[in-house]
Amino acid sequence: GLTTMKQRMDLLRAACLRRNRAFDEIEISYEVQILIAPTRAAVREKLRAMLALTAPGGETPQDADFRAFVSGESDEYPRYLTDTGLVGTPDEIKSQLQNYIAIGISHFMLWFVDAPDIDGMQLFMEQVAPVFKSSQH
Repeated sequence: GLTTMKQRMDLLRAACLRRNRAFDEIEISYEVQILIAPTRAAVREKLRAMLALTAPGGETPQDADFRAFVSGESDEYPRYLTDTGLVGTPDEIKSQLQNYIAIGISHFMLWFVDAPDIDGMQLFMEQVAPVFKSSQH
């Protein structure tokens, strides 16, 4: 997640300083899973649909906060998703990406966890990507 990545970036900055290497010259990429939907309720529905496809006995998170979100008892995204990937509405995803950009990430490789459904990819391209395209060199 962001905390771990920030620690790694700090180590890289320190290594660059020791070698007299400009940190800003390094393009840093981040490969991450993403689950995006128009609303928080729609994120929950996508998650439920994906869980329904899980084979019996398959790996399903058993964390209390995961079960609470999927069941609708809580609107808080489970740590299982937030600690390891990007999750949320377009605005939430924009904010999460901005946090990674702020620590020095300049290239993202996104794994859309709802594939082969392309709704998430389309939503990202329509509502999130244009915000960042204008800031590219």
